[in-house]
Amino acid sequence: MGGCSIHGWSRPADDGELGGDWFCVHDLGPEHSWVVLGDASGHDRTSTTLAASARGATRMAALRSTDGGPAALLASLNLVLVEESGEDALVTGIAVAVRADEGRIDVANAGHPPPLLCGARGVRALVGEGSMPLGVSTEGEYRASSSPMAPGDVLVLYTDGLLDGQTSQGGRLGERGLRFVCELAWTHGGEALIRTLRDTLVPHSSDDVTVLTIQIGDAE
Repeated sequence: MGGCSIHGWSRPADDGELGGDWFCVHDLGPEHSWVVLGDASGHDRTSTTLAASARGATRMAALRSTDGGPAALLASLNLVLVEESGEDALVTGIAVAVRADEGRIDVANAGHPPPLLCGARGVRALVGEGSMPLGVSTEGEYRASSSPMAPGDVLVLYTDGLLDGQTSQGGRLGERGLRFVCELAWTHGGEALIRTLRDTLVPHSSDDVTVLTIQIGDAE
């Protein structure tokens, strides 16, 4: 898709309630894709409604604007959520434009955990410029930052439920544990990295867990 391969895994929380994790993938051409991952707070019908609204608004924004970039997409999405919820929503999100032909990614973040870029330079967090979550205020401003991404590199997007997940050895996975798994598994590709994460966590959690990996080309 768009010159890259995308893999994902999502697991609902143990309480059986409907969750707020959501994501969208859009193929905008042979070498261009958008990926958006979000997390609406809560584990009830309100969060599920917010997630559904965010997913639908993202699809519409992606179809309307192929040149505005991920920051413009988040700004549009924010306004839709504020209009629908009256500044009562709390949704974190991250939008990534993958430009495979140029070997780069553009990332905009709305209060979401930073993605990890795994490659020859190691595993590093793309912190970028922080912005407020979506749906909180019409004054929300979002900015994108660019990073080079070589063939074989793996970008890891995730919701905070992954960090709070319990490992089979006991204790919370956390940022350090996630980075450790990425360092071990990224050279085998995004799909293998997700399998390793699934094997690392116990099969239950108090929060939704969602992980997406993006890769330009194939790992060697």
